[in-house]
Amino acid sequence: MKKNTDIVLRFSDVRLNYLSGEGESGFSLALGAGELALFCSDSQKKTPEIADLAMGLRRPSSGTIEFLGEDWTRMGAPDLLRNRSQIGRVFAPRGGSNWLHNLDIDENIMVAQFFRPGQTLATVHERAQEMGQRFGFQVLPHSRPSNASAEELTKAQWVRAFLPDPLKLLILERPGYHLTLEQMRPLIQQIQRVRADGTPVLWIDYQGDTFERLDVEPTYRFETCPEALSGEFR
Repeated sequence: MKKNTDIVLRFSDVRLNYLSGEGESGFSLALGAGELALFCSDSQKKTPEIADLAMGLRRPSSGTIEFLGEDWTRMGAPDLLRNRSQIGRVFAPRGGSNWLHNLDIDENIMVAQFFRPGQTLATVHERAQEMGQRFGFQVLPHSRPSNASAEELTKAQWVRAFLPDPLKLLILERPGYHLTLEQMRPLIQQIQRVRADGTPVLWIDYQGDTFERLDVEPTYRFETCPEALSGEFR
């Protein structure tokens, strides 16, 4: 059994809404340093709310969700902002990926980091460019999101997701959208690096055999979305 200090994200008897998994216990998970939990969705049109729950953006109807030992619902605004700034996320494509359409892609990638204490334009730009090169960008794209290809936007999301320093949690929703297995190799390599450094990962994707061919070893695997978390979708 892992020590409490090792747990980064904890779901305790969580239900998304009162009808979720009616008659069954709520969903529980303790995700520790370097672990990976894979959730396989059985729908290609709906993405489970697991990511928003994990970030405290959505409150469950019952149960608690803790990040670094703190209940999201009990955090004040400064703690919420600080903790969320330590989480990297690749958003599901159908959710619009949270791009600001009046900014270029490179600006989108870096903008959140400029609000963190101790960050400078130079250090953020250097880190973003280095991460971009790991994912195949000679330079980060300067075009607007509306003018970019699906591949560019997906890889740009990868860069943005790995920029938080420290990176306490990585959340991936369909991170291989429109990409081949070979194109995803750099992502897998970077995931392996951060897991080795102690960052846990939530991976939410479709059912299928793609994951098996990516040489990623999940610590926990849920073949379908847990009933307690599947009562409502965005």
